[in-house]
Amino acid sequence: MVTGLVVLSVAACSESPPTPDGAESISVLPGTMVESTTTADVPLSLEADGTTSPDRGSAGGAVASTSPAATAGADAGSVESDPAPIPETDRGTDAASSTDDAGSENEVAEPVSEGELSRADTVPAPSGSLPAPTTDILLEGPYRPDIQVRVDRGEIRAIANGTVAPRCRLVYAVEAAVGQTLTAALDAPSGVWLELRLDDDVLVSEAEASLRVEATLPAGGSWRVGVVSTSDDFNDYALTIRVLPPPPISTRSSIEPGSAVYLTFDDGPDPRNTPHILDILARYNARATFFVVGRLVAGYPDLFQRIVSEGHTVANHTWNHENLAKLSRAEFDRTIGRTEEILGEYATPCLRPPYGATGRHTRAWAAEHGLEVHMWSVSANDWEGLDAEAIADRILTRITDGSVVLMHDGGGNRAQTVRGLEIILEELALHRLRYEPLCI
Repeated sequence: MVTGLVVLSVAACSESPPTPDGAESISVLPGTMVESTTTADVPLSLEADGTTSPDRGSAGGAVASTSPAATAGADAGSVESDPAPIPETDRGTDAASSTDDAGSENEVAEPVSEGELSRADTVPAPSGSLPAPTTDILLEGPYRPDIQVRVDRGEIRAIANGTVAPRCRLVYAVEAAVGQTLTAALDAPSGVWLELRLDDDVLVSEAEASLRVEATLPAGGSWRVGVVSTSDDFNDYALTIRVLPPPPISTRSSIEPGSAVYLTFDDGPDPRNTPHILDILARYNARATFFVVGRLVAGYPDLFQRIVSEGHTVANHTWNHENLAKLSRAEFDRTIGRTEEILGEYATPCLRPPYGATGRHTRAWAAEHGLEVHMWSVSANDWEGLDAEAIADRILTRITDGSVVLMHDGGGNRAQTVRGLEIILEELALHRLRYEPLCI
């Protein structure tokens, strides 16, 4: 990619002709007409990328766009053989005490804070016919023209009338949060289209020739709504931008936004369940700690490697899921030491006793191996045969900031746990929680 210095005047892509006094007249009222006439013709220096690919990535949100062309038309994986995972009948009842108390009164989140709508960038569009790549060139210094609209909490709505010069782009910046619905409607002649993107992620390209875009924003930030001209004429346009608050946060959980939660999974790795759990964690950018059984690590080394390569941590859950409260010192040392050996460089200084069972010497013996016993504060009780909704409800109504959540990726068919995890992370998405490994 070639980077060079480009010199443009503000008036080059704005309304024509410029007036001699070089002043910009702006009239702004929330929810009313926004008029702007950029008249200065001052050379500006700006950095520009030489080209961009016409096929650009998508931010992945739910998008509906309407164009003249658009109006004319409209996990299954192979399963490895199992080296005898922990049988369901051997799971027993977790013996450790749990602080699974129900959460406090549910509350609906406040609407998003004040929004801001600004015309941020004025840049030339590329020459040539559609579809053609375009590149935002940010104006530097005090000459960057802005129209800012500040409104009360809740709905953001603004209307802008203007004129776009031949083969130019006018860009409006909209500060919006994840989950908000953004609608942009353009009234303009053929050859003037909409574009919607966040940084380099494009939800709708000008190549789609859209005059209306509606999107549930997949991320928060300064979203760019571009009015892009591929015409050889000056064209008047009217742009309406409307941003609605995100839907209310799930009332099943009263956890505060931004809280930390520690997800833990016991009894794996298991090829029937662990890959699906890893897929879900990746979709929600969640990291977890897996308390693994040594002999299953030996049986599924590739699955173990996937766990650690995707940013999760692993910890000791014995070699064969033994009840530590019933072992002699020699048996204890053997099962713990053998598991630590196979974890190798990925071992963390944590031990979770199977069934949550500890004896008089468990913690002292563990400490001699450099390990600390870690239990949990909220349990899915997924060994009891609960369905996915019941599992999700147990977690969502109990978690608080700092909760350590116990779920299982082994010990039997955990299809309901997999579905429950999806429900949990989906409902908690707007809480913007931090999912961190318990053991590092």
